[in-house]
Amino acid sequence: MTVGDVTIDLDRREVKVGDATADLRAKEFALLVALARRPGVVVTRERLLNEVWGYEYSVDTRTVDVHISTLRDRLANATARVETVWGVGYKLVAPEVR
Repeated sequence: MTVGDVTIDLDRREVKVGDATADLRAKEFALLVALARRPGVVVTRERLLNEVWGYEYSVDTRTVDVHISTLRDRLANATARVETVWGVGYKLVAPEVR
């Protein structure tokens, strides 16, 4: 799975930004995968909570915000970016290749 210069190997649970490996924690990896499955599409905080933490996990939507912030830091050198859609959720976007 590739978005911009971010490549996700689901079988190996590895993320590369260009040629460099990005070290992600389990929840960061799961968040990135959830967003990368729908590049450019807004994913609500509630949906991310369900997909990453599971239906039975009782956490506040701020938990998603904190993990997204860390994910952004770890992908700081990537062309793909996690954008906030205020009041709704997040989307993973990358510049188009022309």
